[in-house]
Amino acid sequence: MQLLKTGTTALLACSLGLLGGCGAATQMVQTGVAATSSTSATSSTDAVVTQDKATLTQHLKSAALSAAAYNQAAKTRLSLLSEQGLTEVKYVGLTETANTSSGTQYIVAEEGKTLYISFTGSNEKKDFLSLLSQYETYQTSSYPVRQGFVSAWEEAEADITALIREKNPTAIVMSGHSKGGAIAAAAAMKLMAEGFPVTEVTTFGAPPIFKIPSDETDANFQSKLAASDITSRLNKISTLYVREYDYVQLASAGLTMNKRSIGTLLTLKDDGTLQSGSSLGSSAISALTNTASAKVTKLNSEALHHNANTYLDILKTVK
Repeated sequence: MQLLKTGTTALLACSLGLLGGCGAATQMVQTGVAATSSTSATSSTDAVVTQDKATLTQHLKSAALSAAAYNQAAKTRLSLLSEQGLTEVKYVGLTETANTSSGTQYIVAEEGKTLYISFTGSNEKKDFLSLLSQYETYQTSSYPVRQGFVSAWEEAEADITALIREKNPTAIVMSGHSKGGAIAAAAAMKLMAEGFPVTEVTTFGAPPIFKIPSDETDANFQSKLAASDITSRLNKISTLYVREYDYVQLASAGLTMNKRSIGTLLTLKDDGTLQSGSSLGSSAISALTNTASAKVTKLNSEALHHNANTYLDILKTVK
């Protein structure tokens, strides 16, 4: 595998944001990925999933917003939103945070009385620190949470909360691509704890936010979910999309070594097929190393199957 020849460290660096902008939707150049290994990133026992039209429509809105969050060009950004019937309320990108203490970029849109909030992934090299931060209990969560994601949310919390109070929505839909999805989950937990009407969290190629013991039994897992109202609610309203060969997400999952996830985990295959579950923990590393015929000649988001725009494009083909 070319990635292993050039150093697995480079891949992990990209997944941690060390290369900067690996998740940026502006990196659209496909550099020749021929992932023809007999080992798939999903188990052969994973069941094919059919989404109902209403759910898929809602998830397309979140995917469009997640892609738009990276886009500094207003014309392109607004076009992505209008295709899904969304109206931009606020945009905070790299330009807006350049001279501030906050490095958290996000976009807010609305449709009727529903407010949509999405966070960007890694846009700067310093973003990798989020994935190296400590795990601590957060908002009475069942499992420890990466504090880097919590800190990223807290940087934007006052402004976003003020906007929510101003708009007074009946529903709030959270989303994000890559690191942005993890921030969205942390934000949802805090907003729900404060009584805001968060109804959905949808992420795309996001790293795990929780640290769940690899030997956790199903009984213990269910018991801990039941013991925490916030984690239980997050589990019920969350959908986590992962492309079949999203090397960045697989690497971050491998570092965490989780074998379970909070929320419904779906593998998004390139032909538009959805499957339940995905490779987590040690199987994530196995999926990387066993894809020996994959040739990645450049470490950018599309070559690594991690591009936000491509998540949106493939989701549009799901039947």
